[in-house]
Amino acid sequence: MRILYFILFSLIGFSYATYSQVIFNSSNIPIISINTNGQQIPDEIRIVADMGIINNGEGNRNNISDPFNDYDGKISIEIRGSTSQAYPKKQYGFETQDSNGNNNNVSLLGLPPENDWILYAPYGDKSLIRVSSETL
Repeated sequence: MRILYFILFSLIGFSYATYSQVIFNSSNIPIISINTNGQQIPDEIRIVADMGIINNGEGNRNNISDPFNDYDGKISIEIRGSTSQAYPKKQYGFETQDSNGNNNNVSLLGLPPENDWILYAPYGDKSLIRVSSETL
């Protein structure tokens, strides 16, 4: 079973001379878990996957063992971009779906209801100059 964990954050102005692997089990910011049920995420043809968001609110720690409390449902997901698909850090586009596979407008992380979402990975834009201040 393949589960991808995404943490939504931006590191600006930090650099590390050494890298090491860490055990991830909690965060101060929301955790997004995407379970593709063993499928690879392709380009163009979206696959159906399960997504859950753990968001215990500002000032509270989010643990990967906590129940999904911001979203728990189906999505269809694909790799996003053209040139950026060659980068090691991928961008993903996904749509939230109801149990019948129809678009489902939902609010995620306090954002307005929508069914089309992007997990943005500005790998090629180290300065984040192309990102508007509203999205940071």
